[in-house]
Amino acid sequence: MSSKKRAGSTKQSSSRKKKKLNNDSTAAIEEEKKKLVTQEAVVAEEKDSKQAAVTEEDLLSPEQQAVAKALKRVARKRRKREQDATQSIAIAERGNNVKLFNQLISKFGNHKQLGLAIRVYEAMLKNELKPTVYTLTNLVNACVRCSELTMAKDYINQFKKFQVKPNVVTFTALIKGTTESGLMKHSYVLLRTMIKRGLSPNFRTFNILLRGCVQWGCDNLAERLIRDMAKLKIQITEFNYEYLVKVTFNNL
Repeated sequence: MSSKKRAGSTKQSSSRKKKKLNNDSTAAIEEEKKKLVTQEAVVAEEKDSKQAAVTEEDLLSPEQQAVAKALKRVARKRRKREQDATQSIAIAERGNNVKLFNQLISKFGNHKQLGLAIRVYEAMLKNELKPTVYTLTNLVNACVRCSELTMAKDYINQFKKFQVKPNVVTFTALIKGTTESGLMKHSYVLLRTMIKRGLSPNFRTFNILLRGCVQWGCDNLAERLIRDMAKLKIQITEFNYEYLVKVTFNNL
């Protein structure tokens, strides 16, 4: 082949390549334009739908919106607590140890989470573990802390069922419940029952009763309690006498 023909062939080949590259570039540009248009359309549609959509919160006043948000936060925290409780109960079940269950009941009771404390107790019974005095006392305390005195008495009845004897802490927790409910005569009956059973009331027991005397205006009972403390050789402090003075002057 002559040099002229080879040059012509090379020129044509180069021209075809350039044309192909131009066509590919144009096609790629057109494709990108289509994608861009599509994306812009989607964004515009979403924007329009957001503007058109009116939620229930949009119809609330600022104060109502604040309350709604607070309720959502409380609900989230409650779900978290329940999830944590479920995990803790599962761990206690795997350990199959009464002490683990007692610790959980005490923990939930002290945080006034009575429902969770009862869940732990029911899981314990399901695992055929016998409640101890600490188990039932923790439940009584949980009920009292949540102002569920009737339920506390129900758990007191279970002491007999499981042949468990209440201790000083059990009676003190129940006395706290009856005292806070204004049942001062019943509280004093519980105190005398403790003593008859050979249990020695402690300083906290009498403080609960004396505070109740101030709250409910029981001056005669306050004097009797001070005498009982002396008989039981429990140290009477200035704070105890202060309760007596308060209830006496309040009734003048």
